[in-house]
Amino acid sequence: MKLFERIVKNGLNVRQVEKLVREYGKKSEQKSTHAQRRSDATVGSIEERMQQILGTRVKIDVHDGGRGEIKVEFYSSDDLERLFDLISSIQS
Repeated sequence: MKLFERIVKNGLNVRQVEKLVREYGKKSEQKSTHAQRRSDATVGSIEERMQQILGTRVKIDVHDGGRGEIKVEFYSSDDLERLFDLISSIQS
């Protein structure tokens, strides 16, 4: 809406509007890239903390819309049982 108001107010021609839209797209892309980097850093930090707590490799995959998956590796049936016991201990 702001772009439209600016176009009408300044009486911009087609080429000027195209330039304005490109610049607006770059700004939006920079904002989303910054937000993505911040999100990636947060996810990475959580992965590291979970790896320390669980004592095994953890991978977090975030999908569009904020949904995702947490993958926890285990290396033997004993290791799986250890992880199960650890996670079960959280229950009150």
